[in-house]
Amino acid sequence: MVAKIHSEKPPAKLHRPSWDDYFMNLAQHVATRSTCLRHHVGAVLIRNKRILATGYNGAPSGMKRGIR
Repeated sequence: MVAKIHSEKPPAKLHRPSWDDYFMNLAQHVATRSTCLRHHVGAVLIRNKRILATGYNGAPSGMKRGIR
């Protein structure tokens, strides 16, 4: 019987962010949708590691954006 030698390296261990880091990164990404010229704020509402809602700041719908 001939034995085959497996020469491939095992896959590198994946780096997974913590849940807190994951949700904070998501909030930072959501903030890129902000229409405010001064501050870009993003929010992610979480319960039991599930996303309930996301949001960002800006002028209300129908209003002109910018500094007043």
